[in-house]
Amino acid sequence: MGVNSYLGLHAEHYDVVYADKPYEQEARFVHDQLTAAGTVPGRLLDVACGTGRHALHLRDLGWEVAGVDLNPELVERARAQAPGVDFHVGDMRSLSVPGGPFGAVTCLFDAVGYALTNQGVVAALSSMREHLAEGGTAVVEFLHAPAMLRGARELGVRGWPLEDGGELVRIARTELDETAGTMTVGYDVIALGADGSYRRSSEEQSNRFFAVEEMRALMEAAGFAPRRFVAAYAADPEVTGETFHAMAVAAR
Repeated sequence: MGVNSYLGLHAEHYDVVYADKPYEQEARFVHDQLTAAGTVPGRLLDVACGTGRHALHLRDLGWEVAGVDLNPELVERARAQAPGVDFHVGDMRSLSVPGGPFGAVTCLFDAVGYALTNQGVVAALSSMREHLAEGGTAVVEFLHAPAMLRGARELGVRGWPLEDGGELVRIARTELDETAGTMTVGYDVIALGADGSYRRSSEEQSNRFFAVEEMRALMEAAGFAPRRFVAAYAADPEVTGETFHAMAVAAR
């Protein structure tokens, strides 16, 4: 089973879709988690780095960052907008990134769930651990099952202005499989031109959600020692049933 990535117009306009995501504040939160765990700024590997926005801000916080992503189109854009970061193309389940071992490894934006199966997730976590120095720290963000099962929306429609005067519209239809612990989202993305033209692309992405104890068990199976679980990017670190995005902090 493969790992998802963004396709077509979704990949082309990735930074438009996530323009409002507070990457700088999130990078600071991750930085604080790492330093609280005793890992000072040094070599850091950002797994599933997308277009490099987290990597860029982590670099500004003093980390020497390398990034890796499955999608060559996103990596190409990351290289253009995050100078000073060493980007590579690779599958998180079988990483081979030069420059290690790294003092810190991050996997953010719930990307670990794209590996879907227990086998795939353990392979991804094991691959991250292999790139981590002894005593180093990993920070892994994941979708939290209780909140997903309670509050996931079946239909979402959003629009964003484009620089050429047009508009990007995304329609998302979500289905949950409680037995498999997966969320499958069908996307229709339409780029409306200011001249009345349009382009359209469709894709489907599946992501895994986890209970905290489920993620703990998978991390331990990969050889990690989980230290704490926190609500991602939240002022109150307690993970509750309302927490959609949780974060594991673990040591090698």
